Amino acid sequence: MTANSFTSVSLDPPLILWNIAKSATHFEDFKQAEYFAINILNEDQYLESKHFSKSADDKFEGLDDVDEYMGIPILNKSLTTFVCRQYELHEAGDHYIIVGQIEACRNQMGNPLVFHNGQYKQANVHQAFAGV
Repeated sequence: MTANSFTSVSLDPPLILWNIAKSATHFEDFKQAEYFAINILNEDQYLESKHFSKSADDKFEGLDDVDEYMGIPILNKSLTTFVCRQYELHEAGDHYIIVGQIEACRNQMGNPLVFHNGQYKQANVHQAFAGV
């Protein structure tokens, strides 16, 4: 699925969190999953972002450049991939907060895909830091 954001929670142990609506198509899958992956998309992966935002039984069907790590599908061209073990699950209104402990991380050079104000955008270095 496409999530708008996730948040760092702790460095020791390395924990992140993200939210999922109880009405999400694959809510039960994520609720029951022992492991999951977070792929931070690069600026060229806007089609993947749109693809994962739509409902489908097998979100990875028809996609190229998908690999598996510990049985979890990951997108090879992503800037960063975190493979996480579910650490805690908290009910919060019409959502659940999923806390994951990072078990593995892969990072590549590039620029992130940014979604702001209803549009995909490119990230630029802030002028205060240009040339630093």
